[in-house]
Amino acid sequence: DVCSSDLSDIFLINYYLSKDDLGNYSLAVSLVDYIYILPSVIGTIAFQRLSAEKSDSEKKVLVSRILQIFVPVFIFVLVTFFFLSEYLVSFVYGEEFLGSVESIKILLVAILFMGIQTIQVQFLNSFGFPRQIILYWFFGLALNLILNFAFIENYGITAVALSTCVSY
Repeated sequence: DVCSSDLSDIFLINYYLSKDDLGNYSLAVSLVDYIYILPSVIGTIAFQRLSAEKSDSEKKVLVSRILQIFVPVFIFVLVTFFFLSEYLVSFVYGEEFLGSVESIKILLVAILFMGIQTIQVQFLNSFGFPRQIILYWFFGLALNLILNFAFIENYGITAVALSTCVSY
């Protein structure tokens, strides 16, 4: 779950690392969260359409078409932000926040998987909310916490971003 991982990451950075690290990581998460709005909106719209479909096979066809369009467009958006992130951070927030760029780039990779998962979960939700989804989210959060505890002190916010990426 995006919020649980973000909150646990920020809590651990605040506890183990510096306030500069906390500011840089918070900026990275904030920027990536803005990009995550795109799959969230598409997932919401997809859920309505998927829920209206009566046939399971039509639901599969619809989610497949949505993903065929969404994935290349989203990759384009993410790659664009990946290459512009240093310039954007420097221009908008100042050079003192350039320490966030590496985390932004890592989280952009993570958000690709989270975006795809967001749409796929809406497909599953259109059949009724499967309880297994909660277990997968719990597993992701637990993995994120384990990796953070193992690597945060030695590798800083890079480890936190990588842990988040792996847990998605």
